[in-house]
Amino acid sequence: MRPAISIVVLNYKPERLEAFWANVAATIGADFERVELDNQHGRYASIATAYNDGARRANCDYVAFVHDDVAFRSQGWGARAIEHMRSDPGFGLLGVIGTKFKSYQATSHTNRIQGDRFRRGSLNAWRGKEHTARPVPAEEVVCVDGLFLFMPRSVFKRVAFDEGIVKGFHGYDLDISLQVHFSGLKVVVAPDIHMDHFLPGSTI
Repeated sequence: MRPAISIVVLNYKPERLEAFWANVAATIGADFERVELDNQHGRYASIATAYNDGARRANCDYVAFVHDDVAFRSQGWGARAIEHMRSDPGFGLLGVIGTKFKSYQATSHTNRIQGDRFRRGSLNAWRGKEHTARPVPAEEVVCVDGLFLFMPRSVFKRVAFDEGIVKGFHGYDLDISLQVHFSGLKVVVAPDIHMDHFLPGSTI
């Protein structure tokens, strides 16, 4: 049987990958393929270029673009993500945290956050009450954060990460979220997929 999810990871510190893939295998609850994008030597000038390469290399019906410094806490998160996508043919992009409002001013995804988030030291965590009895509907937003981007591969017939706009390694999540939104598809947050993000990142 063909794997269900292609997991695309851009990596420049190979020592992170063993723990990352072990966590994925233990929690995903679905068949998956690994698409590793090695950027130790600066092969990719931008994350847009890297992720477009990952999308081309993906063979599965669904593609997850995931940071390599995360750990999933929800068992069966891959099956949950697929279930969310199949619940509405209009869903184009799913994340774990996002905003319902995006101003014209330069801002991040952090306006009116949907999803539970806390920070302790260098750990960012997106988590809340685990939902096990029944699926919890995904909630529509405008933009989602790039630590987890889950998309049907067919969406790439409409959109792609903009290599002309995204020159470095920031802003790609806003770009792809807005592209999906303006293509007529929905951007949503899954309230029942929880994960830890071990590096706080930075703002620009």
